[in-house]
Amino acid sequence: MLLLLMVTTFVSVDSQDIPQFFKQMEGSFHKNTPPDKVFLHTDRNLYYPGDTLYFQSYIANRFTGEFKTNSHSLWVLITDHEGMTIDSARFRIAFSQAPGWLVIPDRCKPGICHLHAFTSMMQNYDPSCMVNEGKG
Repeated sequence: MLLLLMVTTFVSVDSQDIPQFFKQMEGSFHKNTPPDKVFLHTDRNLYYPGDTLYFQSYIANRFTGEFKTNSHSLWVLITDHEGMTIDSARFRIAFSQAPGWLVIPDRCKPGICHLHAFTSMMQNYDPSCMVNEGKG
């Protein structure tokens, strides 16, 4: 039933309106999606209270695939399983990269923690667009 409806919709659209339809769809996607996409690499998978978490981040343009950004800052947060911030810091982006480190406080309870990363360009978009990695 759904397939028939889609075919009927496209057949009834004038052929000159189809490119405009796709341009509108693309414009809507660009408006609701940040241009930056963050790739975050950590030095290992398991950390304990008192450990230092080292990372390297790469920022690419989501639409072109190029490692290029207009953002100047990368925010990285560690949160516990309840969403409470354990530690956070801001790092300078240079040449679409931002290396850094965070210390997991001694007061941190063992369990699953999450590492979040986002650029200054991503702040005003849906939080689901940020890097969100579960860590033990």
